[in-house]
Amino acid sequence: MELLVTCALMATACTLLLGGLLLYRMACYQDLQTLRCRYLALLHQHPYPKDPQLLHIKGEMRQSQQQQKSLDYQVLGVAVALVGFVASVLLLALGILWPLPGLSGMGLGLFLVGSGCLLVSVAANLYQIWHDRRLAQVNLSQLLGLAAAPSRPPVNRSPVPPSGDRPLTLTR
Repeated sequence: MELLVTCALMATACTLLLGGLLLYRMACYQDLQTLRCRYLALLHQHPYPKDPQLLHIKGEMRQSQQQQKSLDYQVLGVAVALVGFVASVLLLALGILWPLPGLSGMGLGLFLVGSGCLLVSVAANLYQIWHDRRLAQVNLSQLLGLAAAPSRPPVNRSPVPPSGDRPLTLTR
């Protein structure tokens, strides 16, 4: 009976977590759409694709797309956990009504699968929150001028490699 109550509470927790994740996913999707609109507007104004502003927005869009993909997997993990907990509740309730030996074991197995999915999804969510917070701190410190903006390493375009060795050429 305690396992039945535990499964029901876990299903309720998954429902609340799923609602929060879907809301966060929707906000991130709106941010991605805003970035796409800004990128297209700037591309229309500046047809030169190597414009620094365009490259910056393109990098932000790439990060936002990766965040969206991560959130999709997190939502999928919580949804699988929720289905596992609900199925576990149903199997345990059927096991109480009809005492078949396999129903309780299957219910416990589904509870463990749901718990594993929930644990992985919550861990991924915590990592995502940590990563977003770190990016926000870096962006804020760059905005306030406390840290230098990240620069790309210079590209060596000379025909001679940096070590001073000449490239091999085939001669007859």
